[in-house]
Amino acid sequence: MRQLALAACVVVACALAACGTTQPAGGGRDAAVPGDPEICDNGLDDDGDKKVDCADPDCSSDPHCVGEVCTNKLDDDGDGKTDCADLDCASDPACRTPVEDCANAKDDDGDGKTDCADADCASAPGCKVETNCTNGIDDDGDGKTDCADPNCVNSCSPSSETLCANGVDDDQDGKTDCADSDCTPDPACAPEIACDDGVDNDRDGKTDCADPDCAAADGCSLSETLCGNGVDDDKDGTTDCGDPDCTADPLCSGKETACNDGLDNDHDGKIDCYDPDCAGSPLCTTEICNNQFDDDGDGKTDCADPDCAGSSACIETACGNGLDDDLDGKTDCADTDCAGTVGCKETACADGVDNDQDGKTDCTDPDCAGAANCGAETNCTDGVDNDLDGKVDCADTDCAGASNCAAETNCGDWKDNDGDGQVDCNDSDCAGAACGTGCTCQGQAWVETDCSDGQDNDLDGYADCDDPDCANDSYCYSCGVRGGPLSSSGLTALGVLACFAWWTRRLGRQGAARR
Repeated sequence: MRQLALAACVVVACALAACGTTQPAGGGRDAAVPGDPEICDNGLDDDGDKKVDCADPDCSSDPHCVGEVCTNKLDDDGDGKTDCADLDCASDPACRTPVEDCANAKDDDGDGKTDCADADCASAPGCKVETNCTNGIDDDGDGKTDCADPNCVNSCSPSSETLCANGVDDDQDGKTDCADSDCTPDPACAPEIACDDGVDNDRDGKTDCADPDCAAADGCSLSETLCGNGVDDDKDGTTDCGDPDCTADPLCSGKETACNDGLDNDHDGKIDCYDPDCAGSPLCTTEICNNQFDDDGDGKTDCADPDCAGSSACIETACGNGLDDDLDGKTDCADTDCAGTVGCKETACADGVDNDQDGKTDCTDPDCAGAANCGAETNCTDGVDNDLDGKVDCADTDCAGASNCAAETNCGDWKDNDGDGQVDCNDSDCAGAACGTGCTCQGQAWVETDCSDGQDNDLDGYADCDDPDCANDSYCYSCGVRGGPLSSSGLTALGVLACFAWWTRRLGRQGAARR
């Protein structure tokens, strides 16, 4: 019997070897079997087509092989990271942080602040303020230095007029040079000393005989003697019939004799219909609407004159020829005469073109009021300007109530609370907010604000006075850390202990480094 049992064991062992049932270490299969399904995350070519896991088309729809969609709030590739938090989305436009352009009158980063009003622009050349008005430097880069910069108006205004011949109102009291009583004793403000040199010697704004100082001077006491020579004979600033001295002169007592010859017949400085003498002339009562002349002397020519309102010459007759046919200053569709005509309505509301040339494009044109694309923003997470108003998703006020457009509620939890792809201080909602104990969000950065607690509050690898954020902190200065003297002056007892603790930690680190 023992011999029969031993023989049976040998037969069974041989049968197992012949059938290939021996399993490899670890329980895996020892060869691919064509026709078997591909397992998409085991690193093996399960179906023997020489393509492994996600490289095999059989895995195209497997969750392990689907790429991350960066705006759907789902962990598409199953790596535990969603949308912009997934490194796969690093270059996706929806995950990039916009940068504020400080001179384009737009809120580029969507924080509600435009150009220089945005803290991001604090150091931009056009947004600085002249801070020193006596250093000869254009501190704010606006091309104006020291007192020439309006920022320095309060620092540079003297209490009295200091220079009486510079043409500047030095004390800004509304009176310049000699017109300011502060300059009365100044030599530059003495009376007009020459009455025939064509110079305002005393800088009071009146020259030669026009200055009362010259009333008794030779040549200044005469009256206008020739009223038609075009010369100011008595140098009082008025010439010929414009001078009261000529009131009785025959040349100046007559009337405009011709109202359409282009001449000032009565020498009163007024020509033709501009002269009241022509008020009753037929030539000056009716505007001729197509001669490019102000016939009635009211300062309005042709179609610009209300007298021509019903004239056939004042109607835009062709609305697409690029001409101002009725000469009213408005061309084609910009002229109300063309309202409603073919070609003067916005025909396409999403092409970025002002089709009817009325200065309004697409949805900004009332003609597009009922267009489908001119309604409200319909999707606040697709990165598309659905209503073509120039504002995308949360930047559009239509999305104010959308869940993904809420503000970041916690700026120190390392989470994207409002789902906008920006975490904590990187989110503009956190500007100025606390990012933890002793940490504040400034300019989309974590900033150490407690410099004496022995903690790396902003998690940048540097604690307290070792952190550049503490460069100007009084505690670090008094501890002799940032160039200040090592002194307990100005420190409380608790501050002295904290200072001692810091140096103990500092020296301990240095000793460890030497070992």
